[in-house]
Amino acid sequence: ISKTYQEFNLICNNDDNAKLYQYLKDKGIETILGAYRFPMEQPDLAKLANQTVLRLPISPELETEEIEYVIKTIKEFYS
Repeated sequence: ISKTYQEFNLICNNDDNAKLYQYLKDKGIETILGAYRFPMEQPDLAKLANQTVLRLPISPELETEEIEYVIKTIKEFYS
């Protein structure tokens, strides 16, 4: 599943972010680490967001089965 065109952010703790990214990648789900944009006058917030935000696939082209697979896979990671 590789349709990360829009913003659907999942906020993770620092330890889970990179691990969840790799887990989803291994399951064939494309994600992007870090927040898309933050104002330059908020460097601390931007740094925190880049450490904790994982952008999930979202697109009108996603099939219901693909959405359910992403949800199921995230639940598996946290169980």
